[in-house]
Amino acid sequence: MTFYKRLEEFFTTRGERLDLMKQMLYITGAIDGLNNRQCGGNNLRSAIMACLGCPHAGACAAWSSTAKTPSLPPDFCWNAARLRRMIQS
Repeated sequence: MTFYKRLEEFFTTRGERLDLMKQMLYITGAIDGLNNRQCGGNNLRSAIMACLGCPHAGACAAWSSTAKTPSLPPDFCWNAARLRRMIQS
């Protein structure tokens, strides 16, 4: 595999993961915690890094395609505790 192909896959995967995270923020209502600035930048960075490394992208995509808004984050989500804190803020 060429360097450019690997680089393309890297960015594609990251983009897909960030799209899933965005959906999770909206479905759970945690986006309001971000909008109210009650979630610090370090917490958001940690959430992004956890999402990028999570092995449950397929389950996340399946969950987000059927979840009703608002819903609590699924237990398999590596950011479930973080998202619940954002929802409570």
